[in-house]
Amino acid sequence: MCEVCYETEEETLQQQVHVRAPSGLPLPVVAVYEMGQSYGGPEEGGWWYTYYDLVKWFAVTGGLEEAKVQVEMARETYPAVSDPELTSMGYHGGAYSVFLHEDGMVPLEHLPVVRPHYE
Repeated sequence: MCEVCYETEEETLQQQVHVRAPSGLPLPVVAVYEMGQSYGGPEEGGWWYTYYDLVKWFAVTGGLEEAKVQVEMARETYPAVSDPELTSMGYHGGAYSVFLHEDGMVPLEHLPVVRPHYE
């Protein structure tokens, strides 16, 4: 396991990979996910959860400040809101979330890795 990883229950399902500069330091990674809603179950009248599908990702060689600029540019290209809204039954895509992985972690294809369950 990479020294920057923190093992959780979800990470046990997929091996985490990190992008590194030639110096060995992790490169910041920008990840763009499209959000969606999925039915969780019938408990208490039914519940839904948000899932994320990876659209694209890239490592930034210009350092953390450049990565933050790239995140803002990605947020302009990939808006967080859509019409209709994410929670609407008429939603068919178009809402995005942009993440910055300062530790250089290559993003997972889908989140959550483990489907949530009602407790």
